[in-house]
Amino acid sequence: METNLSRRGFLTGAAAAGALAAMGLAGCAPTPAAEGSTKTAETGAAAPSWRDKPEMPTEFVETVDADIVVVGAGNGGLVAATTAAQNGAKVIVLEKAGAIAAAREAIGALNSKLAPDHQEDVPTLLNHANMTQAGDANMLMYKTWAEKSGEMIEWMADTLGPKGMLFPFEWHCPDDPHAYY
Repeated sequence: METNLSRRGFLTGAAAAGALAAMGLAGCAPTPAAEGSTKTAETGAAAPSWRDKPEMPTEFVETVDADIVVVGAGNGGLVAATTAAQNGAKVIVLEKAGAIAAAREAIGALNSKLAPDHQEDVPTLLNHANMTQAGDANMLMYKTWAEKSGEMIEWMADTLGPKGMLFPFEWHCPDDPHAYY
């Protein structure tokens, strides 16, 4: 008897076998006391889980109207909020850390006036990225970043710095010139 198995048929069969195995093993897993909750170090009580539906507030201190609510004042949230406000939207930014300066993360930028002594050759960078990623890099996205990131970081410094966002800009130069790429 001859059987031909296509790639799709093999993957479908493997997925079904995996699902059956997972169902069989699920019965072996210990059941936690409270689904998704953990005890807090301070009180010893169960901490709320993101799975738990929060109770609806009954008292409101203030009601605010907005066109857009941005959750998170990190790099993406601040850029989204600022761009929306510059385009006329009334924006509210919610940040759990309480201050925009506390939400910073590292950003990579090339060829910015913030680091005038550091200029990278974009075609060399793109060739290196394509080579080291075995041709698997999204070169259009990489090229857009390489060509526009300096302008973007300058916009962020000029626009968000005066609003209180800490904006340290530093350049790290490894000894090996290819290590940077």
